[in-house]
Amino acid sequence: MDPVCDLDSVVKPAEIVVREDLESLRRMFSEEERIELWNRVRSAYKRYIMECSIEVSEEIDKLIRGKFRLAQLLLATTFKLNQENHEEITGLFKDEEYGILMDFEEFKIFDRLSVDDIVEFIRRREGKVYELVMKYYRQQYNILEKKWGPLMGDLLYGFNVKYRARRRKIEEAVVEYIRRYGLLETVSEIEEAVKKVVEAGDLRRRIEEEVREKLLREMGVERLRERLRVLEEERDRLYKLLERVEEKAVGYEEARDRSRRLEEEYSRLVSKLTRLEEELMNAYKLLSEKEQELARLKTVYEKNAGAREALEAEIEALRKTMEELEREAENYKRAAETLEEEKRILLERLEEVRDSLEGRSEGHLVSIDEARAIGESFFARIRYRIGDGIELYDPRSGRRVRVKEWSNIYRVYYGDPEKDPIVSQALVFTREKGVLFRKKDILVYAIQLVHSNRFSENGFDNKPVSLAELVDTIKPIHEEAVEQGYYALLVVSSPTGFTGKTIEFVIGGAGKGFVSKNLTLYLLDPVTNKIYYNHGDPAAVENYEVVKIILPREEINRVVEYMLSREALLEAMKYSPAEPMLHAKWVAGKLGIGLDIVRNAFQELEEKGYGKVVAAGKEIGFKYSGEAIEEIMASGVEG
Repeated sequence: MDPVCDLDSVVKPAEIVVREDLESLRRMFSEEERIELWNRVRSAYKRYIMECSIEVSEEIDKLIRGKFRLAQLLLATTFKLNQENHEEITGLFKDEEYGILMDFEEFKIFDRLSVDDIVEFIRRREGKVYELVMKYYRQQYNILEKKWGPLMGDLLYGFNVKYRARRRKIEEAVVEYIRRYGLLETVSEIEEAVKKVVEAGDLRRRIEEEVREKLLREMGVERLRERLRVLEEERDRLYKLLERVEEKAVGYEEARDRSRRLEEEYSRLVSKLTRLEEELMNAYKLLSEKEQELARLKTVYEKNAGAREALEAEIEALRKTMEELEREAENYKRAAETLEEEKRILLERLEEVRDSLEGRSEGHLVSIDEARAIGESFFARIRYRIGDGIELYDPRSGRRVRVKEWSNIYRVYYGDPEKDPIVSQALVFTREKGVLFRKKDILVYAIQLVHSNRFSENGFDNKPVSLAELVDTIKPIHEEAVEQGYYALLVVSSPTGFTGKTIEFVIGGAGKGFVSKNLTLYLLDPVTNKIYYNHGDPAAVENYEVVKIILPREEINRVVEYMLSREALLEAMKYSPAEPMLHAKWVAGKLGIGLDIVRNAFQELEEKGYGKVVAAGKEIGFKYSGEAIEEIMASGVEG
């Protein structure tokens, strides 16, 4: 906890008020004392929001806010009941909020009664206790979250903390009465509906308590989570071992044996995670069947408001529990999928190491000076393209958004630039949102990956970036983006290129390939100017133009250079011997360049007298002039 925030001290004024009941606050504290309490609570609440709220979990934050709001409501109610003129305080709350607070204070009689005492009062159908039980169910306080949640906001959490035990005792007494004596006569007209609601509530509570306990005890969820953490460390150690294998510092057999053990552990944990998911989904199925049963019954009692509201409330409670079970099952499913993916990466990494040992995996041979120059050119071009803002497709919303300016632009070094002659590094562009508390919203990472040790030792490198290296680079970025809810667009460049497995991981095929709502990934080979991405990912397709570091003028020059080569002319002669011509679409496909760029290049060639842009059926083509043909054939340029 931040030393600035002393949570116990900050919450203390609200605790003092909430521990008292309404009557004791009115009886024990004078008007002046209650005004002083109000000011202390209000001041502490502001301090909590500014100094402490961001330091606690979301759930704890809701509980504390609820406690403050309940303390304020209790004090405001004392002013209202005593008819003390403090409109600036009493006007902060609604009549419904005052009403429910006074009702719950009236129910305090139940605090000193046992469940059996309450059952006996209900059986005799007499007295204050019986009347209050009837009022509790007539007012639908057994479904507080549905009836009052939207109205009270944070107050809901405060009420649940203060009155949870009281509510539970009343509801347990009514359920116990129904078990012993049958349904209350006052609700006999909706007997089946009430019976089904009680059954559904019992099932829901059993699912929430027994099934979760089973998962924790019998299936050892805590031990499983700890094993997953250990597995991550074992994987990292294995990858370091594989790097030593590539350097021929240790034998391949040792790494292969260790990887097999890790692969077996992956399989065991995937099996357990799958069983956990199935257990939760079986519980989900039971609740779903009960929810459908109540929904059918609701149509029968559509005209009976009491029955309908009771059924609707239990249906909503069932749905909330089902949503929680579904979310938890999805977490286990994702964990299993992650392990399966890590197992696949592990096997492919082994293949990469074997290929490297057998001399089948080599990238571009690049000197350290070339690598530095390529990196600086890459960063300069990225800054040129997006430094003043961009428009891009945001997969979180499915819409295009405009980033007018960046909140921050900075470098990240993956190593020590003071010690190593060259290190992997990134240029990061961030857009933040928020007025009081700024948070990341959109980030662009431009990363150049290099093998610092190989450059240091040899002055050059020809080892392509492996799949493990790529995954280790993108994983923390992706995890943070998911956790904090921002969108990251990531361009990874390597002067030595990428292994086939690395490219395959990104571009995929047959339903594979990297895709995420929080991160779009591109690989850039700056030597060949090729960009690899998943063509099945809408965001990767939509944002392709953003990451192209080749400027339009350079692309036009590339088309012009190709069109004036002997290779292009010979291709044009194959297509049309009498009048050599090439289609714009064919050239675009050949060079991997946009059709609009090719069309501009054709226009430029025509203006310089090398031929004419013509219509060829439904397509656009470029027909060479006689002078151009002679010049190209004489120059001998192959293309």
